[in-house]
Amino acid sequence: MRIKLLLFLIIGTLVSVACSTETDTIDTSTVTLEVSITRLDKDFFQLDTQEDILNFLVTHEDVAARFLGYTPDDIELIEQLHTMRYDPAIAELYEETQKVFADMGDFESQLEEAFKRIKVLYPTFEAPRVYTMITGMGSDLLVTDSMVVIGLDFFLGEGAKFRPIDVPNYILQRYNKDYIIPAIVTLISDRFNTLDLSENSMLSEMISYGKAYYFTKLILPAEPIENIIAYTSIQLADIRENEAVIWAHFIDKQLLFESSHFVKNKYMGERPFVAEIGRRCPGRIGAWLGWKIVNAYMEKNKELTVQALMETENSEAIFSNSGYRPGKF
Repeated sequence: MRIKLLLFLIIGTLVSVACSTETDTIDTSTVTLEVSITRLDKDFFQLDTQEDILNFLVTHEDVAARFLGYTPDDIELIEQLHTMRYDPAIAELYEETQKVFADMGDFESQLEEAFKRIKVLYPTFEAPRVYTMITGMGSDLLVTDSMVVIGLDFFLGEGAKFRPIDVPNYILQRYNKDYIIPAIVTLISDRFNTLDLSENSMLSEMISYGKAYYFTKLILPAEPIENIIAYTSIQLADIRENEAVIWAHFIDKQLLFESSHFVKNKYMGERPFVAEIGRRCPGRIGAWLGWKIVNAYMEKNKELTVQALMETENSEAIFSNSGYRPGKF
């Protein structure tokens, strides 16, 4: 299954140990690559007429098509954007966005270093162009091979006057700027994450996510675990305290080779907690266990590179050769 995002303080030594050796070998000093964020959010609020908006859409047609759903001569979208441009509430949202994202220099530097690290591992990797937009909470994040588009208004964080609507609190907490770069890198990892599409088991999905998170932590070694997997420090503490119970549940219920989408979604999908295990077990627990298994696998097989890991299709082989046990890290 391909990685999906809607778009932690490190507890113990959950992941950092397994990444340390390879992290130290990624030397970006000779990589020539520059990230410059194009602030389309600012450009949009300089437009006046519908003709200006049309020219804006045509000039940035790739972004408009993929992020806004624009098609040539889309009069309805032009009218909607023109209305949005002069909506007092959207103007207030824009002002708040400019305060939170007034200076994106550090963001550019962090993203540039991440792209350089990816290019060291995969020399054919070409850094995508990066754009920012405001859509009135219409679209949050787009990552393709050629572009990254960030809907800044989604990521204003706790305390902002404007937040995404109809989003439950357990998901809403990750809509702040600290989660943007980890989400981008995790989505980029998808292109390197080789899967056996004939596998339909819970374990296959767990390992797929585990490989993605391992890759992201390797590319962003200083990033708190919370920001990568989108758990709070309290949730991580609860998981570590109850890891043996969680793992026993997976084994007792024979979940690893479960193929029912309905059952898998209980453990892989977005939920405030996994009721089948307990209120202190957060949703997506299968993805977290997949990360632990992959880390155990790489720790046990130190000669393997991340490229070899990402090319390994057989999830059962990764699991059987991981030696994973609860509480090992």
